[in-house]
This record gives sequence, C-alpha cells and structure tokens, in this order.
Amino acid sequence: MPGSKLGYFNSVLTDKGIPLAATITVFDQGTATPSTIYADAGGVTPLANPFSTDAIGRFQFFAGLGNYDVQVTGPGITSHKIENIRLSDVTQISQLMDVTTYFCVTPEQYGAKGDGQTNDWAAFNAMFTALAGSGAPNRKRVVLNPSSYYRISSAKNATNVFEVDVNNIILEGPGMGILTLYYDGPAATNFMKFLNQPGYNTIREMMIKCGPGDSGNTRDLSPVVNIVCWDDTKYTTLDRVELVGCAGKCVTGFQWMSEVRHCIFKWFGAAGLDTIATTAYVVNCYANGGDRKAGIKGFIINAAYGAYTANACDNAEIGYSVEMTDGGQVVIQGCGAEGCKQYLKSSGGVVYLDGFAGNNAGVSGLPDAWIEMDGSAGRLTGFSNTFANTYLLKTTNCPELVLDSMIPKAKILVTDSTATKFQDPVRVAHDYSGDDFRWVEAADFGSHVNVNLRNYIGCQNATAILKDGTKALSSTLVLKNMRGWGRFNIYRQNAWGETKIRFLQTSGNGFELENINLPLSFYGHDNANIHLVFQQEGSGVLFKLTNCQLVRFFGVELIASEGRGAVFELDEFSALEIDKTVMDKMNSNFSGLCNKPHRIKFTGYTAKPIAGLFDTGCRIEFMAPAAGGYLGCICTAGGTPGTWKYYGAIEA
Repeated sequence: MPGSKLGYFNSVLTDKGIPLAATITVFDQGTATPSTIYADAGGVTPLANPFSTDAIGRFQFFAGLGNYDVQVTGPGITSHKIENIRLSDVTQISQLMDVTTYFCVTPEQYGAKGDGQTNDWAAFNAMFTALAGSGAPNRKRVVLNPSSYYRISSAKNATNVFEVDVNNIILEGPGMGILTLYYDGPAATNFMKFLNQPGYNTIREMMIKCGPGDSGNTRDLSPVVNIVCWDDTKYTTLDRVELVGCAGKCVTGFQWMSEVRHCIFKWFGAAGLDTIATTAYVVNCYANGGDRKAGIKGFIINAAYGAYTANACDNAEIGYSVEMTDGGQVVIQGCGAEGCKQYLKSSGGVVYLDGFAGNNAGVSGLPDAWIEMDGSAGRLTGFSNTFANTYLLKTTNCPELVLDSMIPKAKILVTDSTATKFQDPVRVAHDYSGDDFRWVEAADFGSHVNVNLRNYIGCQNATAILKDGTKALSSTLVLKNMRGWGRFNIYRQNAWGETKIRFLQTSGNGFELENINLPLSFYGHDNANIHLVFQQEGSGVLFKLTNCQLVRFFGVELIASEGRGAVFELDEFSALEIDKTVMDKMNSNFSGLCNKPHRIKFTGYTAKPIAGLFDTGCRIEFMAPAAGGYLGCICTAGGTPGTWKYYGAIEA
C-alpha cells in the first residue's frame, strides 16, 4: 500500500569489478514467500519479484519495515542468498547510487572480441563515446579481460587513434607486463589522447604496444609518435603500465599534480616520459631507449616542481633531461642511468640530485661531461659512479651549485659565472693519485666566481689541474673543512714556454683556507718556469689560514699592486711551508709577509736569501749544513729581503 518505504541497494560484480546480469528474488526473512516490493520509496509503483539487475550490475528495491532475504541467481553465478537484511532510509540509498558506484564496463559489451586478430577499434571507440555521454555516471571504470589482448588496426583520424573525452575514468588491465592493447593501424600522432577534461584519469595494470614484432626495436616501425597524450588534464595517474614502441614519447603532456609509479617505457624515439606538470611525482619507473640514438632522453622534466624517486634509465643519449627555462624545482633521488651518454643535462631551474649513480663504460661518442648544467642552481649529493666521460660535471652560468658527499672519478669543469661549493665529505677513489686524477679544472672562470670546497676528504696525492688564462675573482676563493691521509695539490699542468694561469683577486681576501686537516699544496711547475700566479688587487690578505695543518707553496708567483695587505694571515693552529722558488719571485708591494712568521718553514735554501719579502722573526734552516758553517739564519729586520744573521755555528 502507498506510504513511506525503506530501501535496499547492492551490485553483482566479479572479483575484477565486472558487472554481471543476475536475477534477484526477495523473500520475507526465513520463508519461501516472495515479498511485496516497490520501485519507489513512496510505495506507488509495484516492482516485479523476481527482477533483474541493471546494465552495470546494480539493483534496488523498497518495502515495508521488516527483515528480508535476497536470493541472487544467473548464468555463471553460484546461487547465493543474503539473509536477514534490514532496509535503510531512502536518502542513504540515493547517496550510494550517485556517489560510491563506478560505472563499470568492458569492451566486450560493445562488441570487442579480444582475440588478438579482430580489429577491436570500433568497439573501444563506441565504449569511450558512451562513457562520454551525458547520461553516464560520474565515475567510470573499464575492465579489460585478463584472458584477451585487443588488436587495434584503425584510427579515429590522422592525429589520434582514440580520443578519450571522459573524466574520472579508470582503464584497468590484467596486470603489468601482460600485452593488453596492440596497435598496427595507420600512422597517427597519438595512440590515446585524453582531451580537455578536469582529469582524475588512471591507466593501470597493462601493456600497450605500438608497432610490429614480438621483441626488439619497435620504435622505427611504430605507426605512432606518442602513445599516451594528456592534454591539460589534471590529477592523472599511470600505475604499473608498460608502454612500448613510439617515434616520439611514450607519455607526454603530463600535467597538474600527476603521478607515475612502477611503469616501464621502452623503444621510444624522444623520451619515455615528458612531464610538464606543475607538480609531478615519478616513482620506481624504468625507461629503456633501446639504443643511444641522438635525441633519445629517458625522462624529460619540465615540471615547475617534480620529484623523481628510485627510477632507472638505460640506453639513452641523456638519462634525465631537465628543461625549465622559466625556473622551477626538481628533485631526482636514488635514480640510476646505465649505458647512457649522459646522466643529466639541465637548463635553468633548481635541480637537487640525491644518491644518483650510473655506468657508461664502453659507450662511444660521449660528450665532455657525465652531468652538464647550464644556468641551473642546486645540490648534488651522494654520488658513486663508473663513467667514461672526460668530466664528471660541467657547469655554465650556474648561479650556485653545491656538491656534497660525492665520490668523483673525473674532472669537474667549472665554467663562466658559476658559484660552486664542494661541501661535506667529497671523496675521491683511493686508486687515483698524482696525474691520474683530475679533480677541478677551473677553466674559463667568469668575473663573479665563488668556488668553495668544504668538508673534502682527500686521498693520497689527489690533484687539481688548472688551465691557462687569467681568472678574475671578485669574491674570495674558499677551501674549507678538508681532511684525509694524503695530499691535495693545486698546480699548473706542464706546458711549453711561459704560459701561465693567473688568479686575479679584486675584492677582499684572495683565498680563505679553513679546517684543512691534510697537507695542501700549491705547485706552479718547476724552478725555471712559473706557471701559477696569485695576484692581490683587493683590500685583504692574499691567503688567510685558519686551523690548517700544513699548506705548501712551490714554484708559484705571489704578487700585488703597491699598498696591498700582507701575503699571509695565520692563526696559532696553522702552519706554512714556502719554497725558495716562491720567495725569489715575490714582489715587495705587500705590506708584509705574515702576521706569525714563526709558523713558516722555508725550504730550498743553502745560504741567506737575496730576494723575497720577509718579516722580522722569519727563520730559515739550510738544506745541507756543513762543518764550519751554520744551521741557518734569522731575519732581524724585515724587508726585501731584510737583514739576516746566521745562527747555530757548526764546528769545523
């Protein structure tokens, strides 16, 4: 009879969420008597009993107060009874129907065969069209048969094989690595393009392959440029998807709070993944270009902010390409690159590399640097690698770059106006020594260079070799917190003639050395030709030492214009060793040699000095004292070279 009724709602689905056609019979609880039920909460329209589920497996009924049993039967369904149910208020039924339910379909419902032979394009196109219709529920789910793969041999147009004008859709396959969609149709720009929608679209658990062949290079034979293209859609997700074979990019147009996780991209012509999202997260993904063809990049990162974590790239020209001309920040954490000509090439933005590694041993045609950064700021932390490039890092016009806890095995080339700080333990391999190790090659310094080496842990005989030219330094060159068991040498590489490298300091102190717990040496070349020059034109001292174990100078030239500060300033914990080759070339324009002359050891002398700037209290021990001679001499009045007196007479 008419009146307010209570209702019941449910769905009949497989364990994969595929709707099933079923017959529903409602009984009064504990009896075999069919109940009187209605199609509406007002009890106006009687509902046949039994009745059928709708197109997506849902059913509902309304009845009077009481308890009921619901019997579910149908083809392929083991008869099931839901016993002793209680009905609910109609408003709750409405919420369930409108909000929590996915509209769940399969391509087979639209005529797909899924036999790998039949062209199923028309069925998929009809399905996407239906899901885009005005009557479709808000949330859609497409479930692809786990025992099928679908051949697609037609295209909607020359631009897109499929156009998915649907939001809030999940495309779910049978599992990662299982071939699900295979395209061998006419040439098109995109295999699947998601059009301008709010987004919230997901592709998961499937393999999409474009191009003939069961294995090997499907890129050059692929009929599509890109596999998946998002066009300004937001909040999109790829989860456990494998995309194989395209002339361009496996995924492009990834935007706005999007996420890629546990995906594989293979045999692409430009990139596995191109993110242009405001925020993008890429986690545990793998890109393999198949070979190192020019222009192939594993991951292109254009995000205003992006996080790449635990990803890997093989066989690409560039593993990670950061292209942010308008700024932005990218974090690349725990990512590797094997067989790539370069690990990273960046332009603009801020790049943070943390725990990165790779190997390109045996790869030919390598560019100069394993990592190349142009105009990018950032930090490189925790690196250990085997690579064959000339340089580990090449920087150009980088506003500020910090290297932290790294193990470089090649030169670091700092160029143009780059401010580089090497801090925390920067290690070098123990088997690199002497001329075999090239650490910082300070070529082409610009006019605003600030190179800081901090917390360096050196190895035996680690060396930095400097190239030719005058390096104008408008700020102090800092070496800080270096420790180890060997020596760190800065010297001019052997060259013909009088070619020199000159550090020209124009402001403040020249070098500040702090907490150097290993012998640090500055070598020019030899006694005859001085190739390393430090010139002070600033207001401070040329070298300031704080808590430095021992700093040596050999074969370098220390000069200044008239009226400049002292050459050295030491604290009580620092020590200097200066060779005669340095003192003989030193001019007299400094205000003095050092504030603590007793902390200096002079080497290479066999007699009183005849050149060089000395302070009162400087003491020289001769190299080879002889009988009837003296142990050394001491400066009693500073000058060039000042007044010297012998001490320590030796018996004849």
